[in-house]
Amino acid sequence: MNKSLWSTLKTLPAVLLALAIQGSATAQTKGMVVNRSTGSVTVFDADADTVLGTVILPGTAGASMGDCSITVDQTLGFVTDFLSRVWVIDIPALSLAGGTNPIPIVNFGEDTSITPDQKFVLVSDGSATQPISVIDIAARAQVSTFNPGTDNNSVEVSSDGSVLATSFNTSRLRRFTVDGSGTLTDTGEVLFGGSPMNSYFAPGNASGVVVDFSTRTIRSFTIPGLALVDTRSLAGNAICGAFNAAGDRVYVRTNGPARVEVFGFNSGTGAMGAAPLFNIPIAGTPSFFGMEQLTLSPDGSKLYVPQPGALDVYDATNGNFLTSITDAAINGATGVCIPVERVIEVPVDIKPQSCPNPLNVGKKGVLPVAVLGNDDFDVTDIDPSSVRLAGVPPLRSSLEDVATPLGAPSPSSGPIVTLAGLEAGPPVDPIHGNPTPPFPILGDGHHFRVEDEIPDDCVNVTYSFTWTPAVIAFFGGADVSSAAQQDRIRDAFDCWNLVTPGIEFTEVVAATATLSVGTAANFLSTPFPGALGLGGGLGSVHLAGPDTATNHHLTDHLAVQNDTFSWHTGPGLPPAGLFDYLSVAEQEIGHAIGLGHNAGDTSSVMFPFLSPGIRRAPPNAADETSLDFLYPGDGCVVGPPPEPPPDLCDLCTDEGPDGFLDLTLKFKAQEVVAALGEVADGECVTVELTGTLNDGTPIKGEDVVLILKKK
Repeated sequence: MNKSLWSTLKTLPAVLLALAIQGSATAQTKGMVVNRSTGSVTVFDADADTVLGTVILPGTAGASMGDCSITVDQTLGFVTDFLSRVWVIDIPALSLAGGTNPIPIVNFGEDTSITPDQKFVLVSDGSATQPISVIDIAARAQVSTFNPGTDNNSVEVSSDGSVLATSFNTSRLRRFTVDGSGTLTDTGEVLFGGSPMNSYFAPGNASGVVVDFSTRTIRSFTIPGLALVDTRSLAGNAICGAFNAAGDRVYVRTNGPARVEVFGFNSGTGAMGAAPLFNIPIAGTPSFFGMEQLTLSPDGSKLYVPQPGALDVYDATNGNFLTSITDAAINGATGVCIPVERVIEVPVDIKPQSCPNPLNVGKKGVLPVAVLGNDDFDVTDIDPSSVRLAGVPPLRSSLEDVATPLGAPSPSSGPIVTLAGLEAGPPVDPIHGNPTPPFPILGDGHHFRVEDEIPDDCVNVTYSFTWTPAVIAFFGGADVSSAAQQDRIRDAFDCWNLVTPGIEFTEVVAATATLSVGTAANFLSTPFPGALGLGGGLGSVHLAGPDTATNHHLTDHLAVQNDTFSWHTGPGLPPAGLFDYLSVAEQEIGHAIGLGHNAGDTSSVMFPFLSPGIRRAPPNAADETSLDFLYPGDGCVVGPPPEPPPDLCDLCTDEGPDGFLDLTLKFKAQEVVAALGEVADGECVTVELTGTLNDGTPIKGEDVVLILKKK
């Protein structure tokens, strides 16, 4: 099964069920725009950018009106009217749909979002403290509500069932989940600050953005955890936004001045470009809560923006004006929507429990393949008859547990303990006391001894995994014996190597290293009473000597583990419930070289609290600035040595059963070989698997085979 190992810092979360936004497979892409002044919905052809027709919503002319959403199959559209009703549009017939219509709901009705299984519509109000409504599409009825106790001025459902909801009045963004019965559950994850108008999942669901009205900002965050990544200032008050299908651009609409600002985006990390790629001047619009007042075509090539008397269309790649969609009914436009088809990416393992995966082109027989299940994905939902490997149908299929998707927790890892809000390190130096500044301190936390003059080029710090007898006698603990733990500590040192040319870290095999790295299981007890060191804290990080500005010396020990916690020591982002070993090691190293806690920046490596499932790497701009102050030299090589890219044939796994059912399939090997076309002996070839779920939702996945030619 495919994996990416060559860059720990760039490793995406070990998401076993990832969903990508793809262009619609239908012959015609249809969209809707809601018209406040005429009380209607105009349906348009988003391929030809022409009007198909208008549906009148009786008794709504001049009402506030609201947002809209369209099912993936483009048969039904849903529209709010701010009168506690949701209208259902029969898109092919260009009429009101049958059944209960409009559907009464408990909130006024403003923002809408459809669940990925296409069974429910979630509806939120604006600034009133009203619950989120859940509408059963088939039943045409509100079947449940969810009240978190605040206003919910926007709601957004991701392709994996996560839900983002903003609260303008309480300055918070929260993440919920919605299950197959339409029940919402609060994850407890919150991102505070600003005046959020709307929020969006990036394709892949590993990150997202929230747009703030009063602060004129767009903030990005990672998922799960809602950990802040970047904040960018905007020229005007932000009201809505959208991602392109590739996830490498985010579009934000503002008022005062009215424009669309476009930023580069990394959907894997949540990192945003430092400045807009370009701006599109537009006309202003009422600043409605939660409504999507711009949208993109499924392929991301065109941007649609409601304007006075028209729906303007722009080239999404450069902002150039393309055309206007006009009609007498398009007046006072509010929400605009175009559906996107969601393709579920599934983990595929060719020749389970084998790595590499050899395919002998001269050998007859069957080729075993498995689509791997997990706690988020039930393979019994797949229609086996729809599955194709390189376009080849299977000979037969069965259900059995044969392999583990890469990145999944080991079945033998034991129970996961959920811990949160533990402070990473004691607030004062437990050995030498808390010295008096002047000293560049990022809050409470640690300092270090001053003895030797700082070189003006590069401070070389060595470390080793030798826990010296003297340290063991004082702290207890032992060597770091786990290879995975050592690798994450090395990654943590490499994180710091990335950010400043004034200090560098090098591993040595010697007890005389500057930093001796080991484990200390008793850091939460005597001799450090009251210390809540998630990573065990850090000892001997202290200050001495008269010249705090120019003289520094590091000769200490670093403890990064406490056995009472449940740790994630893998290269990927930590799953829910596990503390990230790399992040804790990274902060303890930061303490060792002179940084205290930065309680005002949740994206800083030195932020004093860490929740399960969160990774903070590499250090952010604030960490870099502080370290540059301490180590102003410029002679170190910034960044770890480049690693060679892995061999394509090595991107596989040989892990066995994990307790979840897999869909195993047998293909005629010679048919697959023929479908691959001309291949060379020893060549590594990526093979794609496609199919659908029982409800018609497309799936896809891929794995790599090593071509062998029979001699």
